[in-house]
Amino acid sequence: MKTISVLIIDDDNSASITLKKHLEENHFKVIAIAQNIKEAIAIYYTEDIDIVIIDVFLDGKTDGITFANTINKNKSTLKPFIFLTGLIERDVFEKVKIERPFSFLLKPFNKVEILYTIELVLEKSIENTEWFNGKNDTIDNAFFIKKNNIFHKVQIQDIICIEVEGRYSKIKVDKNSFLLEYSLIDLQKRLPRSLFIRSHRNYIVNINKVTAVRKF
Repeated sequence: MKTISVLIIDDDNSASITLKKHLEENHFKVIAIAQNIKEAIAIYYTEDIDIVIIDVFLDGKTDGITFANTINKNKSTLKPFIFLTGLIERDVFEKVKIERPFSFLLKPFNKVEILYTIELVLEKSIENTEWFNGKNDTIDNAFFIKKNNIFHKVQIQDIICIEVEGRYSKIKVDKNSFLLEYSLIDLQKRLPRSLFIRSHRNYIVNINKVTAVRKF
């Protein structure tokens, strides 16, 4: 597991450095700060990015919108993105809406607001990720769980088992465990069927993690 990685796309050095410092102080990892669309696309498709924060205007042009349009074309590699920019004209904002950002914030950003926005985006990652819809068996994806005010990225294939704990489901990964407010039935429907089985009414197990079976 690891903390969440962020790509910042902004040609305003002062604003982007301030944002980077604020994110890192709150346990996020800033992979890079891209200052133009060419650099941003290269980083986006070569680095392990979890969320992108984009300024609409780069070098005076709406290249932030162009970047969003580019990554929107491939839903299988699409990562959540947030537009963070200064005041813009209504016609530009209409173009922003077309790209369906996960959120939109105005500069100068409020430190609490940016963290809350990222948190809301990540907490919806289960609903927004391709794997979590019961329609495929991919196991190279992940979702995000908040624990002790830190978001952790949990790879699906690393899950050992899931068990009922009150109204929550406890996900066990190595030496850690996380609680999700999803029922076991709901999780079973959404997890890859080739990898997870319901071994008991209170348990789902990753068959790749099974080392022995006791016969009663």
